[in-house]
Amino acid sequence: MKYLLYILIFLTPLCSWTQNERDSLVLLLRNAEEFANDKNYSEAQLRATEVYALAMEKDMDDEIISSLLLLARIASLQNKPESTLKYRLDILDYNMKNGDIPSIYEALLELAHLYQKQEIFSKAIEYYNRALSYINTKDEYNIKPILWEELAEIHARHEQYDSSRYYREFLIENSISNNDWDVQLYHQQKMADTWSTQENHDQSIQIYNTIISLSQQNNDSKNTAIAYNNLGIAHTKKKDYKSALEALREAEEICNEKPLVDLAVLFSNMGIAYHNLDNPKKSIEYLLLSINYAKGEEKYALHHTLAKIYLDNEDYYNAASQNDVTLNNTKNERLKSQSLKTAADIKEELYDYEAALDFKQEHLELEQQFSIADNLERQKLLELKTKLERSEKEISLELAAQTLEENKIKAEKEKLDFENRQLQLEKEKTRLENEKNQQRIALLSQQQKAKEAEIHAQQAELKNKELETASQQQQLALTQQKLEAERAARDLEESQQQQELQQMELEAAQEREQRKQMELEASQKEKEAQTLLLEQEKTLTQVIRSGAIIGGIVSAFIIGLVLWFLRVSNRKNKKLAQQNDEIEKQRAELEESRDLIALEQKKSEDLLLNILPGAIANELKEKGYATPKEYELVTVLFTDFGGFTKVSAQMDADDLIEELNTCFRTFDEIIEKYNIQPIKTIGDSYMCAGGVPIEGSVPPSDMVRAAIEINQFMVQRQAEKQAAGIDYWATRIGIHSGPVIAGVVGKKKFAYDIWGDAVNTASRMESYAELNSINISDSTYQLVKKDFNCTYRGEFEVKNKGIMKMYKVGLGR
Repeated sequence: MKYLLYILIFLTPLCSWTQNERDSLVLLLRNAEEFANDKNYSEAQLRATEVYALAMEKDMDDEIISSLLLLARIASLQNKPESTLKYRLDILDYNMKNGDIPSIYEALLELAHLYQKQEIFSKAIEYYNRALSYINTKDEYNIKPILWEELAEIHARHEQYDSSRYYREFLIENSISNNDWDVQLYHQQKMADTWSTQENHDQSIQIYNTIISLSQQNNDSKNTAIAYNNLGIAHTKKKDYKSALEALREAEEICNEKPLVDLAVLFSNMGIAYHNLDNPKKSIEYLLLSINYAKGEEKYALHHTLAKIYLDNEDYYNAASQNDVTLNNTKNERLKSQSLKTAADIKEELYDYEAALDFKQEHLELEQQFSIADNLERQKLLELKTKLERSEKEISLELAAQTLEENKIKAEKEKLDFENRQLQLEKEKTRLENEKNQQRIALLSQQQKAKEAEIHAQQAELKNKELETASQQQQLALTQQKLEAERAARDLEESQQQQELQQMELEAAQEREQRKQMELEASQKEKEAQTLLLEQEKTLTQVIRSGAIIGGIVSAFIIGLVLWFLRVSNRKNKKLAQQNDEIEKQRAELEESRDLIALEQKKSEDLLLNILPGAIANELKEKGYATPKEYELVTVLFTDFGGFTKVSAQMDADDLIEELNTCFRTFDEIIEKYNIQPIKTIGDSYMCAGGVPIEGSVPPSDMVRAAIEINQFMVQRQAEKQAAGIDYWATRIGIHSGPVIAGVVGKKKFAYDIWGDAVNTASRMESYAELNSINISDSTYQLVKKDFNCTYRGEFEVKNKGIMKMYKVGLGR
């Protein structure tokens, strides 16, 4: 009892310390979740990773799973499927080791959802089936129907229709046994859709007739009307237009008292049925009724359908009128393309071949864009599928290796436990044998405690040394990397300096050589002159000495001769001076050439700075290339001119270019004031970005202020032009904030550009903007909402992005 009390006293602080550490991890994990909710994913990931590492070190199961779930969520929010896959596989592996069946099921389901989202249906089906295998025959978790529904849907999307119907039959039987009419109706409808997709319209029609019969038995007028409408569509697909019209009339009769179905859909189906039965009057009547009930893009699609029917009946005026409604209002690019083709057909029938050609060209350009976009999307999905499959294999191998290592550690631990038990048995044996000698027992006990304390101290010292060694190794590796980087930079700098020095020495040597040559020539000529003078003096002396013998006539001759020699010497001296002047002139020309070279070099550097940002230009000059860089937060702005094609067609080419230059020069002046980086112009579109190449250099609010000034300039210019009776374009501006990659493209013609999802999203914001307004995304709105009055425009279906919130910018606060 006494020893037990000592053990409890010793363990109490340890338990408290463990609980305190667990509380700290929970707090850190909550902090990471808050960062994730605020979309600060880098901080959230940093803290969640720290929790995971600490939890693994202390073997805390709950915290390990919680941190992995949060890391998977963060990766999913950042649209990083490979990272999400890694964390999901780690979660599955950890739950498999713990044997936690519900958690294993959830992990398998999440992996299936991940692959389904990426449209890798075969892998999704694999994980759904694995999840299904963990549900026992008692249906303990009451989720079999949910999985059957998932499997039915994904098999249909994977074009495995027999398997899809297999699970639908299970669901129908389950709904019948549960007497759940609504669920049975839903799955019957899905079964009919599957047959229709396979173009087995007889089976589809049979199911709709069954639904009608069951709905009438249940006095369900609404579903009866819906089934008649769907039956009419099925007969239309089968090209049995008479039966189709009969079914649709049944639906119309049910809806006479109360609109139980979407009347826009019903009346449009009836209009199409009458058209197929060559009754244009009734067809147009019902389509006009349908338009009255339709809204948004559905309405514009009906206008286009009505235009085609007018065209088939050679009513070109009404065809053009209805088609123009669609063409001028739709935001659906594919519907716009169809309307352009219809417009071309109308113009061709009216013999306006030039306009028909323009519409057809625009239609073909849009179709080409759709084809390119579809091909890119397919290629992207294929690449992602390959990456995910490769990643899963690599992660599985890594987990297998990790499991093997853990098994080795477990075996070592069991071996140590066995040895500890042996020690305990030997200790017990020793205690029993020496029970009578209490003093010896106490002595042995003290020795044992001392030995254990020494072992603990040695283990602690060994662990500290291992940590110090690891720290020193990391520090050494970092130091080596730093030294290598400094050495490479120093070598590059010394190499450049040495090249410059060698060039300067070469130029100086050439100059010295030229000067030496000139001086040598001058010295040679001077020596020749001196030699000539000496010879003249010598001759004169001889003449003078013999002057007494020769008469006065000879003396006069000698004096004349001396004067002649002096004149010749004077001419040579003048020539030497002239040569020296030429040397000085050449030296001046050399200095002037150096100044011209320096001036041209400065012009080249100024031109490079006009093309590229300063930091990028310097890196390009120093290294010969510029390294692409990732930026966490950059605000991207796009502008586009609405009605540009129409207005530009009425302008001369020179006037059009001058007008675009005026607009874009003003844009450049505005963004320069806010230190915003211009990126490029694409036709009548203008693109710039804030926060590159210096991250965080431009707050998103400054980008919005620049957009307001651009919009005000364009609105004023449009008003001035229209006041002068000149048609002019309007402006759309879109802004989005997010991560991008920036760098230099091209080898001979450099261009600074940015890429990434933020660029595409900013372009989408511009496309959805109203004329003469600024449209911003939700991410930008969250950053600037304190500085500007913004109006919420609602949620829009954006191509390749899904549902997105958008805001219209008003005046600043």
